[in-house]
Amino acid sequence: PMDCWMDYLGSVMRFPVKCKVCFPYDETDNGTLLENQRVSLTGINSVDRALGVMAEVTDGTRNYILPLQDLTAGDGYSKDGKYIDAYGIWLVCNS
Repeated sequence: PMDCWMDYLGSVMRFPVKCKVCFPYDETDNGTLLENQRVSLTGINSVDRALGVMAEVTDGTRNYILPLQDLTAGDGYSKDGKYIDAYGIWLVCNS
């Protein structure tokens, strides 16, 4: 099912998508990202069996690969934001 989400999101979303980080990362995570920090989702990268769909993001100076579940839509109203929300709901219901 995760591979299906990766393929689906990669085909329907229009990148870049404005997002916010909903989980802080520090230097031990290969970079510092603060909770609620704005980033751009630039693509869907892969599937990690433990973490789910992995997203490519940038903060404007550095690129990261993060679990999509650690992002929220920046505006909350766009179609792409609804895809992120739908994936998050599916993930919670299937955990």
